[in-house]
Amino acid sequence: MAFVLVTLLLLGIWLFCLLDVLSTDESEMRHLSKPAWFLVTLLGFLLGALLWLLDGRPRGPRTPRPL
Repeated sequence: MAFVLVTLLLLGIWLFCLLDVLSTDESEMRHLSKPAWFLVTLLGFLLGALLWLLDGRPRGPRTPRPL
């Protein structure tokens, strides 16, 4: 049962990071372009997600986007 919970947690973190890459404006990303970050996160699974959270994600509060 614990294995299933850990698996679901890791899958949730990975999906969150994928969606976060897609929803982040490319001008706010650090070091790589949006398609590159998407591929790193998609193919790297947990390592890619951690790289996105630690090194690619914009720091500080996000500015709201106009509708």
